[in-house]
Amino acid sequence: MANEIVNHWKEAVKAEKAAEAAAAAKAAGNSSSQLTDRENSATRADTPTTDPGNIKSENQSPKTTKTKPTAVNGVPLNERSWKRDKVDVDRTEDRLRNATIGLLYDGLVHGGDEGE
Repeated sequence: MANEIVNHWKEAVKAEKAAEAAAAAKAAGNSSSQLTDRENSATRADTPTTDPGNIKSENQSPKTTKTKPTAVNGVPLNERSWKRDKVDVDRTEDRLRNATIGLLYDGLVHGGDEGE
């Protein structure tokens, strides 16, 4: 049950991020399309003929790409659990509550190899 709750939460977060990205893209598209012809011609006149993105300065460092980890503490991402990660779930005097902590942990690490 906790796994289902966590998966539902993850899907809701992904949907919210997608909706925000779509709204931002739509807002960017609307602001540029609302320019009048006069504003468009002024914008084109103000645009430099050389692309500043192609100009490199000596202070720029090469872009580094993030590599996704394939394991955490020697445990493959698709096999993670509170037992495999050696998480201490004995935090209360109640066995059922401790098991719930482990179950929540398992739900959070489930699908940890998916994109961020």
